[in-house]
Amino acid sequence: MVYFFQTHTQLLAVLCGLLVGYPFVWVRRERIGVKNPISVLAVCFAFSIASVFSALAFAVIEQYISGVLFPRIGPISVLGVYLICPLLLLLVAKISRLKISGFLDCFAIYASISLIFMRCNCLISGCCLGTLIPGTEMRYPTRQAEIIFYLLMIFWFMYKERKGYVKGTFFPFLMMMYGIVRFILEWFRVADTPSAFHLSHVWAILAAVIGAVIYFMMIKKSSRNLPKEEA
Repeated sequence: MVYFFQTHTQLLAVLCGLLVGYPFVWVRRERIGVKNPISVLAVCFAFSIASVFSALAFAVIEQYISGVLFPRIGPISVLGVYLICPLLLLLVAKISRLKISGFLDCFAIYASISLIFMRCNCLISGCCLGTLIPGTEMRYPTRQAEIIFYLLMIFWFMYKERKGYVKGTFFPFLMMMYGIVRFILEWFRVADTPSAFHLSHVWAILAAVIGAVIYFMMIKKSSRNLPKEEA
């Protein structure tokens, strides 16, 4: 069992995200429109499966575009969680007749928790490295920076829940902020190109723009006397 998880650290990261994320979804179950523990677990499974599939699918797409296709389904791309996963979850919410705004708000928190563990997996497996800091043998702590980013996002969402926020804005806000942070960090990450500008810069800009457009559209719509979510 220990050997299995040592050789399948991505799976372990997903399971950790599921276990830690479940209580966060449970206390917000009424916002989604589910009541019992099994339904909440099903929601968490949907979050996890959609995230993993999106990350794998986007990695394949990215590699085809960049002209370097990996011979195995191993690499993942966190950007898929932002650019593909929301579409899958919207479909799930529609089919299951769940509250879409609450569903995506919970996913923002759940995704932040899960991606912390995925970046911890990156630290363990030695992938997604930062470039060497000039004049040293140390690397820029890009993975650690993302972990800190997600922790800050979780605390920010919990703070906004207490103070009041516009329903459905958590994920667009996370998408916007991650796009900005990823664009900056991408200059310090190892890439499969000698160019300083990477393909992931483009995806980061796309995520930031889409997230910002949706976020500010919802804020503007809310200002027209639409109800706000109160803690």
